[in-house]
Amino acid sequence: MEGYIVSDVVFKLIGKVTPIGETNEDDKRYDNLVELNIVVVDLVEKLNYTAEYANEVEYSVSRIGEYASKKLTLLRQYLESNGY
Repeated sequence: MEGYIVSDVVFKLIGKVTPIGETNEDDKRYDNLVELNIVVVDLVEKLNYTAEYANEVEYSVSRIGEYASKKLTLLRQYLESNGY
């Protein structure tokens, strides 16, 4: 549940990104989308960095790395299945 709370906060801070066909509002939403992209890239980079720990000997370290690696794999599968 905490993950949903964090994403709700992020979307409240960034604002709406879906276009509605009204130039002034869509300009704001475009700017919001740029900000969202910065957040997404940062999160993916952190997952990627953390995934490098997947093969460490220490359980607590490898557990975190494996989780990050699995989430990156799921993200890649999701993107590919949606034509990206």
